[in-house]
Amino acid sequence: MSWNEIITIAKKELFKSFGNKRILFTTAIMPGLVIFVLYSLMGKTMANQQNIEDLNSSYIITINLPEEIKKYFEASNLEFQNVGYTRQDEMKELIKNKTEVLLVLFPDEFSVTGQDSSDLNSIQNIEVYYNSSSKLSSYMYSKVTTLINEYESSIFNLFDINNSNEQYDLASNKESVGRNLSAILPMLLMGLIYSCCLSIAAESIAGEKERGTMATLLVTPVSRVNIAMAKVTSLSIVALISGISSYIGIVLSLPSLLNLESLNILMIYNIEEYILLFFTVFSIILVIISIMSIVSAYSNTIKEATTSLSPFAALMMLIGLTCMIQTKPASHWWMYLIPLYNGVQELYGILISEINYINFTVMFVSNSVYVFICIFILSRMFNNEKIIFG
Repeated sequence: MSWNEIITIAKKELFKSFGNKRILFTTAIMPGLVIFVLYSLMGKTMANQQNIEDLNSSYIITINLPEEIKKYFEASNLEFQNVGYTRQDEMKELIKNKTEVLLVLFPDEFSVTGQDSSDLNSIQNIEVYYNSSSKLSSYMYSKVTTLINEYESSIFNLFDINNSNEQYDLASNKESVGRNLSAILPMLLMGLIYSCCLSIAAESIAGEKERGTMATLLVTPVSRVNIAMAKVTSLSIVALISGISSYIGIVLSLPSLLNLESLNILMIYNIEEYILLFFTVFSIILVIISIMSIVSAYSNTIKEATTSLSPFAALMMLIGLTCMIQTKPASHWWMYLIPLYNGVQELYGILISEINYINFTVMFVSNSVYVFICIFILSRMFNNEKIIFG
């Protein structure tokens, strides 16, 4: 093994990727820029959907509205129109057709103050008609029923819960934000790492086989192991740069996506955690690039390579989804021997600040072993003329 040969070939591979300004832009800048714009727009869109109160048609129809509840509705800035009992069927039809939003029907001679709450037979029923296929109608249904329940509680109030300005949630900002990030960031990173590695791995090996330049490289007096190591190293560096760009785009857009604009997400983790995060992501990239390089070497064209690697995307997303359904990272050290899954579990542990250095070491060392095994397999494939010349 000659490090000079590995570095020389890796430099040539990197120059092919970054020597062209267009490729440099699409690899290093565009992923983060696209993700930032896309996720920021998603966050604003979801915020606008939740803020349905601003719509002009957000008033309700009431029948037999009592004076005491009328004042409560007015104090809550709820717009309403009280109509006669004879228009009940007409209003229901308008709600069904989505012309009106909500109908609240109070019983005749409705009274809260003189009612015996222990007598179940005397409990009065308030009927609220809405259309669940309408977002506005569903929203107003929740709002009105909540207001009526609050009014009922204020009449028959026996005790309050957390009714003061004291901070009752004892979790720190880091723990709260870390829990939100750990649910979605590993899945997003796995998807982004896959997309970054797919294009460059297919282009670097299957693309060169398709153009006939791979054969030219292999006839040089360079060890096949050195060629394989240089390929994996250069591809990993390119994928890492693209992954860092994507990661920055995700982090900058998460305040808008998660409605956390008051918090500085970048500052909740310390330098040590960022270093561990970097090496974890880098080890994941090395494993993925190594596997994809083997598949790409078996393929004769870029299209064949991307088609063969497409099912791999489902596996990546499935592994990333495990963070959404678990409450803590895997505790058994042997689980960190499982490639890709070990990286996701380590990401999850770092993001929620539950770092186990033994598990991290097992993950990093095992991934390094898997990479060297893949490099050995790739070098043997480069020696096989049937594979290289298809």
